[in-house]
Amino acid sequence: MRVDVKKLIQELVVPEIRQVLAEVQTLRVEIKRLDEKIELVRGELKAEMDSLRKEIDSLRKEMDSLRREMETRIGALSERIDLALDLRDRISRLETRLEALAGKVSGEG
Repeated sequence: MRVDVKKLIQELVVPEIRQVLAEVQTLRVEIKRLDEKIELVRGELKAEMDSLRKEIDSLRKEMDSLRREMETRIGALSERIDLALDLRDRISRLETRLEALAGKVSGEG
């Protein structure tokens, strides 16, 4: 009983190797498909991030504009308050003068 090693390898090992090679090829195709899917998702994420960056920049500009507007309004209010305090002080001094004059007039009479 002579064992033909070559025939044995062809019958047992070669089919297994072919099956493994076929599975490797299937895996390569699957990996390529997943790589393409990853690139697609990466592109979508990048586009979404760019959109969010633009929106954030727009909001920053709007906030800066509102801040400047508030500073302007606060400045104007501060000027009005200063003017009102100055007028109140002037009126108070005038009232004091009038009271003094009224006292002199009523004292002379």
